Amino acid sequence: MLRRNALLLVLSLLPAIAEARSIYSGICAGKSDDDQTPLFVSDDPRTKATADNGYNAEWTSCHHDEAGIPRLVYGTCGEWVRAVREGRRLLEQEAMIGTIWSAAEYRGLWKAWGDVASAPDRETFEARVIERYGFQPATFANPYPFEGETPSGSFGGNGQLPMGLIQAKDADGYTGEIGITCLLCHSNRIGTEGQGLGSMHGYGNSSLDLGVFNGDLVKSGATPLPFPYPINTTRGTVNADSAFEILIAPRDFDTLDQSPLVKAYPLHPSPGDQDPPNWWNHGSRPRVLMDGGVPADNTRTFMAFLLSNVFANGAWQKSWEHGTPDDPENGYGFEAIQTYLDTIEPPKYPFAIDGECDPSAGDDVCAQKGSEIFHTRPLPDAPYGNKSCSSCHGIHDPEYATDVRPAFVSGQIVDLDVIGTDPRRVQTADDLGRWVYSTTWYSYADNRVDGGNVIEEWLNDYGTPDFNPWNRELGECGWQRDDVGYLAPPLLGIWASAPYFHNGSVPTVRDVLDPTSRPEFWRRQLNTPGVGADKGFDTSIDAIDQEKLGWIVDRLDCDGVPLIQCHPDTPPHDPFGVDSLLLNTPGTLAWPLHQAGGWPTTQAEIEQRKVYNTRLYGKSNAGHYFTSDLGETEIRALIEFLKTL
Repeated sequence: MLRRNALLLVLSLLPAIAEARSIYSGICAGKSDDDQTPLFVSDDPRTKATADNGYNAEWTSCHHDEAGIPRLVYGTCGEWVRAVREGRRLLEQEAMIGTIWSAAEYRGLWKAWGDVASAPDRETFEARVIERYGFQPATFANPYPFEGETPSGSFGGNGQLPMGLIQAKDADGYTGEIGITCLLCHSNRIGTEGQGLGSMHGYGNSSLDLGVFNGDLVKSGATPLPFPYPINTTRGTVNADSAFEILIAPRDFDTLDQSPLVKAYPLHPSPGDQDPPNWWNHGSRPRVLMDGGVPADNTRTFMAFLLSNVFANGAWQKSWEHGTPDDPENGYGFEAIQTYLDTIEPPKYPFAIDGECDPSAGDDVCAQKGSEIFHTRPLPDAPYGNKSCSSCHGIHDPEYATDVRPAFVSGQIVDLDVIGTDPRRVQTADDLGRWVYSTTWYSYADNRVDGGNVIEEWLNDYGTPDFNPWNRELGECGWQRDDVGYLAPPLLGIWASAPYFHNGSVPTVRDVLDPTSRPEFWRRQLNTPGVGADKGFDTSIDAIDQEKLGWIVDRLDCDGVPLIQCHPDTPPHDPFGVDSLLLNTPGTLAWPLHQAGGWPTTQAEIEQRKVYNTRLYGKSNAGHYFTSDLGETEIRALIEFLKTL
């Protein structure tokens, strides 16, 4: 394998990689808070994602001036720079959904661990929380009071919370009360800070097990998370979509106030668990969510997380759009968070890359050749353009970009029948659900009843496409209903994005490219020795499979009976037990049944969740067979190219 040009190629690609960030990062680089350089929507390459340019996941502007012309929320570099800074601050320092636990409840998690007779010291406790639940160490001060400490003013305690947990403040300072933030699912780590890596924002947490965390909260006597279902069934995945459907049901769809009438449309499959997406691809997506259903310019969709504060009224929920509850019009709420998300960059691959091929030596395995294959090699049954990888995933090398196909814009939704991957996540958003969502406040619609009484306001949420006596109108930034499938994601940082597919069912890039190599049952390497009885997933760079690109995994054998779960160290579960039957019942139209399983109660059950079993509901590793006819040399060249992104 030729490596002499690796450094040269990586250095030559750095400017291209930088273009993957928000275009405004380049325009406003080095600018001050009072800089008046104007910014325009048309600067954003995602606006090229139109049907006329061959995209079906089209850009839609959700923000307009008084004349109806699309506008940016932050129209100068000075405003944009402040927004990026404030967006990051909000994610790190604001308890946006209020609080759930006292510090004493949080410290009491050890009571659920089963092998600890008394409260551990702070260092051991914090290490085990990270190991057991898959939380990530915070890269910023994130204090909480440990035993015997009283928070006051700017002193929050000597403890350090992981990312995604946060101690709230009031006018007098830290309160000793703890809540959660978006970073619980959207922060992760690989390697260490000394290697230029470590914990980072916007990295989907493929180590997280919220089910174990919630089970321990219950067992230790603490308040559980505000989600009345197990949240996930396999470590590293999460069912976040059901949370929105459950939390919006008792609220008015327009005012967001609590409603005495529960609005639910349960006749669709459960979405199943999903691999938390990376935010560093946000600036390359004209539409967001796994199915590309919602415009990327729709800030309100991201605000659905706030529904987790089940006691807050609609005015509180909405105040976060342009500010905070204390200052709703300060201009720097979730709009600022969304602006910050666009600036997040993927980490750089930490190992050598085969840069250029040496034709005289018959060498065809290099990133240069891989880029050519990615952008020009026709694939069987590929649905768009020149039928190459780039026809779905977008141009990932500026050399192949055009005026209408800019680099690092991914705007194709691939129909379920064509992509063939597990359908549950798309099927859960059926046409009725998409229509209903598109009439809510989250889609920039206003369907409040003018002059109506409270009863009329409650009832008007019950419209459907076929029964709409209140004339509920669709918002301009609702859920796409025409193209139903999965959005082919941008591939920036793909080397660090394992596992793959929307449900995290495929452990390496090679397994994606060569479907015959995909394991049915697999488990990531575990930390050794761990902390106590707990060994989390190994996140060191030694756990990276440099040949296959992804995490090194154990490929497991298992009994051939579909209902029996698989684990290498323990006997199989009862094939007729409640968990097996619910998780394996295919095609049910009553999605709440799939949320009815219990929390893990034993260490053996916790270990079971570390095994990815593709026979379980929503976890199929089928589909994406376009690359089936690639040769070995082509696969290796593609992998070298993908390392550069």
